[in-house]
Amino acid sequence: MPLHGLPVSAALRGVVKMREQLKKFIRGWVAFLNRRADRAMTRAMIWSIRSGSRKEFERRSCKLSKEQTVAIKNFWNRYTKKNLPLFQGLYSCMHGSFDVRYLPDDLYLTKILRHLNKREYAILTNKCLQPLLFNCPQPETIFMRMEGGYYDASYKVISREQALSLFLQAGDAIFKPATSTHSGKGIQFFSSTDRQEASQFLDHHFEDVTNYIVQKVVKQHPSLAAIHEASVNCLRVMTLLVDGKARVVATVLKMGAGGSQVDNLGFGGIVCGVKEDGTLRDFAFSANGDRFDRHPQGFDFKGYAVPSYREVQEMAIEMAERVPYTRLIAWDIAVDEDGRPLLIEYNDIGELGFMQYTCGPLFGDYTERILSEIFG
Repeated sequence: MPLHGLPVSAALRGVVKMREQLKKFIRGWVAFLNRRADRAMTRAMIWSIRSGSRKEFERRSCKLSKEQTVAIKNFWNRYTKKNLPLFQGLYSCMHGSFDVRYLPDDLYLTKILRHLNKREYAILTNKCLQPLLFNCPQPETIFMRMEGGYYDASYKVISREQALSLFLQAGDAIFKPATSTHSGKGIQFFSSTDRQEASQFLDHHFEDVTNYIVQKVVKQHPSLAAIHEASVNCLRVMTLLVDGKARVVATVLKMGAGGSQVDNLGFGGIVCGVKEDGTLRDFAFSANGDRFDRHPQGFDFKGYAVPSYREVQEMAIEMAERVPYTRLIAWDIAVDEDGRPLLIEYNDIGELGFMQYTCGPLFGDYTERILSEIFG
């Protein structure tokens, strides 16, 4: 029967077409709102970063001469007009040597990282996937929890009771959320041989965490333990993929302090730059940029040779070329008691601040190459 003078089939096609047009309009509108919200969040982040850096520049009485300001502008104007010389001024002040190539924090987060690291592959930083991704020595896995289920080190499904039994056999472990553990967030150490106590620990600390990995605590190299025994003091190695080849652009030694069990700056740790020959630089920095000529526990950085330094670099380079989707990677690598490098974790958003404080411009001799690629 005709519908308002039209055949039923034609009327239905009209309704379907109208619905498709409405869906297309809604998708476009939602995409527009998302882009608008993203731009607003980016602007807010840039404002916050610039404001904080300006305050730090003033607090530390940093200065730039007219000639230095001109040199910075001449360099960066080849790539972008959005660089503020205060960033190069602050890093030059903190590191102790002037250089126009220091990366600015705002462009690093909003432009450089977004270009080098594809965000759709951020899932690869999930710690439960790390043993699958990298065929190198890593801390021994006791069990994992993924999407609420329990798995052994071979990724076989096990029961909660079996997971508890595996933990009790180890007796001493570190629990790490699979994601969002920057600055040591959510990491827990636990030691017990009592099943009820271990069960209560899981219920209390990880009841709402559906993805985490449980590993044996690393026994580190004696010379690293001598710096600060309570924490496993790792090397943070930054690699950059250029023409498909990984290059080490900066390395620091992260050290715990004050009895903390982790080496993260967020828990009072400090970092010291490592020179190309594997020895430490003369000073270290805390999270807020305070400078240390000695470790708070008395260790003297100057001249200290990091054990197995070349092997650590080789591991980072080899593993970096396995994940080309992430061209700039921050690797945390420990050295065990036998001098063997162990991959602790890899991060696709490496901390820019302490890397440049301690080691100078992050990209070094690759700076102009990368900036030309990103900004044209």
